[in-house]
Amino acid sequence: MTNKGMAKDTLDILARKYYINTENERIDIAKELEISKKETTLFTPEQLSELTLAPMLEIHFETQFETWRCSSLKAILDLAAGEDQEKIMCLNFASAKNPGGGFINGAEAQEESLARTSGLYESLLQAWDYYTVHRAMESCFYTDTMIYSPRVPVFRKDKGELLPKPVLCNFITSPAVNAGVVKRQEPEREKEILGAMDIRTDKMLSLALHHGNETLILGAWAVEYSKTIRKKLPVCSKSTSRENIRTNLKEWFLQC
Repeated sequence: MTNKGMAKDTLDILARKYYINTENERIDIAKELEISKKETTLFTPEQLSELTLAPMLEIHFETQFETWRCSSLKAILDLAAGEDQEKIMCLNFASAKNPGGGFINGAEAQEESLARTSGLYESLLQAWDYYTVHRAMESCFYTDTMIYSPRVPVFRKDKGELLPKPVLCNFITSPAVNAGVVKRQEPEREKEILGAMDIRTDKMLSLALHHGNETLILGAWAVEYSKTIRKKLPVCSKSTSRENIRTNLKEWFLQC
């Protein structure tokens, strides 16, 4: 099945709220979709700034860091088999202007992969102000606005095979600074990129933690940031707030 064909099939599944798995069983996802859509929340930059200052949960782990050479989707499926699914968060390296990026047209990137294999697209449609804000911007710094999508049903593998039953995953949708475009169109602001992404990273981590997540899949957002800025991955830096967050998280997973 092509990416475009898979996207069309996924939209059909989301519309009818069930799918037929490889065992010819009808798998209803209406309840999961409804909960995820109803509880999807848009967070403004100001709300997230307040969240970074809010008291943290008194939970402490010896945090484990791992780098996996796989897609974010595969990481979700592998982790869901052995972890509490309600405490797994995947960071969606998102288009600032189009829900699901270009998944409907068959585009291939992290967000598109997640959109055609889960109910994430339906959740993103509930937070349209995220797209309105960014479509009105000229700068490709974008904003710290984020979408929290809880308990999204994931029902496909990478190549499109439907799962025997869905797994659940929380998602945070956030744009990274489009550093390449900023360097071309706003070269005078190039030195601001690292600071902007540091702030955005702290907000993303605070949002994940305050929703009870313990296992984070950072995927393409963190990797692209590291590659573009030519610095360490943001989660490895030593800001005070980030050090506090780290002790409250069980595992970090980065894809390369």
